Parts: sequence; structure tokens; C-alpha cells
Amino acid sequence: MQHPNSARTVRLGDAEVVRIGLGTNRLTNTLKNVAFVKEAVAAGINLIDTAHSYAGGQSEATIGAALSPIPDGVIVATKGGYGSGQGRPQVLREQIDESLRRLRTDTIALYYLHRVDPETPLEESLGAIKEYVDRGRSGTSAYRRSGSTRSSGRVPSSRSQRSRTSTTSPSAGGRTSSTTVPARRSCSFPTFRSTSPAARH
Repeated sequence: MQHPNSARTVRLGDAEVVRIGLGTNRLTNTLKNVAFVKEAVAAGINLIDTAHSYAGGQSEATIGAALSPIPDGVIVATKGGYGSGQGRPQVLREQIDESLRRLRTDTIALYYLHRVDPETPLEESLGAIKEYVDRGRSGTSAYRRSGSTRSSGRVPSSRSQRSRTSTTSPSAGGRTSSTTVPARRSCSFPTFRSTSPAARH
């Protein structure tokens, strides 16, 4: 992919991404928004952030409708395990499989544990995600990894502090807005591939 301005790109592991990504936490599944995602990628945006919980699942579904198959060089990052009790391994497995179906892919380039579940030991949540990594990753870690103090270094994880996010929305007339949000820790893994046939539909 040719980026509009190489000075505006950064390295994310082995990938090169533009500094401004597309946030989709309010993206509903409409024809207009499907076209919007396609236009964003055509304009050079190659990092799209979503989550299992965004817009009740419509965000992931919109991205899947717009980009399947996801073009080479485009990273779609998604997350699971947002609320209390959702860090349980079986819940995370169900959410990951559902995300794969919505995105219409068998590969998630970047996956985050959305929140640390106070009801579930962190290592159990990370272990469930790592199962998908171990099924056959396609690529290397897209970001720095460090040992988690709660997982005793047995499961690779990363810690991310984020204080500012930028989003562009067709409902805002295509304007880009920046919003300050509380710093957040998230645990993430390299690319992983699902072996579930259902994820390919």
C-alpha cells in the first residue's frame, strides 16, 4: 500500500501503519458506513480499531462487510472481555469466534483483552487468548511485549497506556476529532489464526 506521506507512518512490529487510525466504537452496520470504511482504506488508513462490544457487534460486522477479505497491509485490531465475568476462558473463546465470524476472516491481526476481569485470574484470560495464538499465528507480534506481573511471565502480554484517541465519522461530516480518555491497560497478543470452519463464513 502506498501511504500518502511516509513521514506520517510508524512501525508496528513488522507492519507500517499511518499515525491516524480509524476508531469504530459507534459504527453501525449500514450501507453508508460500509462505504465509509472502504473509502477510509482507499485513502490510506491501514489501522482500524474495533471491539466485540462496539455497537452491539455492528462495528465488527460493518468492517467485515466492507473489507472481506481484509486487504494486505491493513490491520484490524479487535478486543474482547469488556465486563465483569467476561474474562472467563469460555466467554473469551465465544467472543473471539464471534469476532472472527463478524469480520469474515480466519485471522485477527491484533487482539486485546479489553479489560482485566476482577472475577477471573488474569493468567486464565490470557491463556484462553493464547490458545488461538498457538493454533497457528501468521506473522510476528505487532507491538512490544513484557511479562505481566499477575501472569508470572508464563503468558506473553503487553501493557498499553492510552490517553488520546482520534476518530473520523461520516456522521460528523468527515471531521476528525480528538478526545482525551483515561489511561487504560490492555493485554494483547500477536496475530492469531482460528482453526474453526465457522469462522470462515
